[in-house]
Amino acid sequence: MIVSRRASLKLAGTALVGLVALPVRAGDLTTDKIPPRIPLDEFVKDHQLIDALRRGVRAMKARKPSDPLSWFFQAAIHGVTIELIQNATAGDPNLINVDQKKFWNQCPHFGQASANFLPWHRAYTHYFERILRAHTGEPRFALPYWDYFRPENYRFPREFGVRKLDQPLDGDSTNPLYHQERNIYFTDWEHWSGNNLPYSQLTPEAVDWSPARDVTIFFGQTEREGLAGGIADEDASTRGRLESFPHDPIHRLIGGLIPRPPLPNPADPANPIPQEPIAGGMAFPPTAGFDPIFCVHHSNLDRLWAEWSLMPGKSWGHFPPQDWFDDQPWHFYDVVLDNGQLKAVEVSRSRKEYFDYRTLGISFKSEDLTKTPLQLPDPTPAPPAALASLMTSLARIDGFTAVNGLMPERFAVNSVADRLRTPFAAARTAAIAVGPPKRFLMRINGIDLNNVASTGFDVHLVGDTSTKPQRSDASFLGSIALFRHDGQQAVAAGPHVGHGKNIRKASDTFDITGALAASGQADPSKLHVVIVPYSLAATVSDQKSIVETNALRFDSIEFLVSG
Repeated sequence: MIVSRRASLKLAGTALVGLVALPVRAGDLTTDKIPPRIPLDEFVKDHQLIDALRRGVRAMKARKPSDPLSWFFQAAIHGVTIELIQNATAGDPNLINVDQKKFWNQCPHFGQASANFLPWHRAYTHYFERILRAHTGEPRFALPYWDYFRPENYRFPREFGVRKLDQPLDGDSTNPLYHQERNIYFTDWEHWSGNNLPYSQLTPEAVDWSPARDVTIFFGQTEREGLAGGIADEDASTRGRLESFPHDPIHRLIGGLIPRPPLPNPADPANPIPQEPIAGGMAFPPTAGFDPIFCVHHSNLDRLWAEWSLMPGKSWGHFPPQDWFDDQPWHFYDVVLDNGQLKAVEVSRSRKEYFDYRTLGISFKSEDLTKTPLQLPDPTPAPPAALASLMTSLARIDGFTAVNGLMPERFAVNSVADRLRTPFAAARTAAIAVGPPKRFLMRINGIDLNNVASTGFDVHLVGDTSTKPQRSDASFLGSIALFRHDGQQAVAAGPHVGHGKNIRKASDTFDITGALAASGQADPSKLHVVIVPYSLAATVSDQKSIVETNALRFDSIEFLVSG
């Protein structure tokens, strides 16, 4: 069953009103050392642990939205829409007293430099874990992680995908881990097919994190480089490698697209006006945190960062200035036990304190404790000379408007030769010359993903278009960012770009310096932009990629030089 966003969000808001929080069941879980996080597929086999997760989520959902320990408030720290706030305020007038600008819509996916993504989400997940654990009453509880890299875990977890529990919990059979606004073909275990399986599952391409795993530096000189990206660029929507692989595809596929009923047409009642579908909860930053699957997805991303930091040959790369590390830009709530009641305590710490997960008390069953994670020096070294912020356009090519799902398999921009011959020749010469550093960027302007539900798009700059390029090739620039739905940005609340203010049509910026230098072309006009679609989903029955024909659309491709 698919319901409209308005109806389901109204239900979500009113369901939180007038309920009393459940008591803590055992001891002071706010001071105990948290056990190691374990894989979700192992976690769910322990009935006490999965019941503790359900009980904790239910207890947080029972608190009023204005309570910092409530599910609503914690989800809103990541992102929340105006509509959700209005619905919740109708039943909880105290919501108007919340300092929304300070606490809500803090996620750095849009409007903040990409290097904020990993430390912010580690902090957010850490405090959320502590609050959830305090509500479970289970001393063995730690937030599990969804290890979707293993083929047996390609399916959406059943424990999150059923509406009713097999055995009622405390007399209630409603599953608190179920979320209405999901891609039912991937997430629903009570699907119309009647076989108690979801229709689709993840593909190896959707969960491939090798572009992030194999990068050697954490901070990039630009926001497209490194595991985490950088702190300064001309395009605030850019992402570091781990945010692109596998963070974005998982969000997009879980949320999917939810159809909306047509609008009445007063001029022609027999022909109602169709509406574009909207992104489901996990596919849209201001609603993603309301889905219970969010926390186990981000627990896994935190594990990947930890795993990367234990690998040999890794370094920090282009350090930000010391004041970036010392800054305290984010506000969270922690939890303490006060006279037998859970109490929220505001927390604001420096960025650098979120870089050492072991000091925070986070651990993972899979990690090698004999190895030491990559350590930040204190103080950090002075950063290298920054790139000039001014970017000069070399050329802008209009008229390339669509890439149709998985058909054709690739899309080459071949007719750029005449207009790019001179600027590309200069760009390639400068890129390999000795002298002041220059970076060459390519920006895809006017991106529209609003009808694309389960396809990703890799971007390459190649000289030879006779063979399909791979992510391991030097031609690989990155992927189109999937965790956004630009048609919905106007309904989001908050001070950040992409969260309700300064809305503009999406763009994606790629650093092409390395691809230019590696192209080996004597004639730069023979370079081509190639966009390779890949499927995020395959059928469960025979593991065939699901072909989506809806198009990625964009307005133009622009080449720029910086530095």
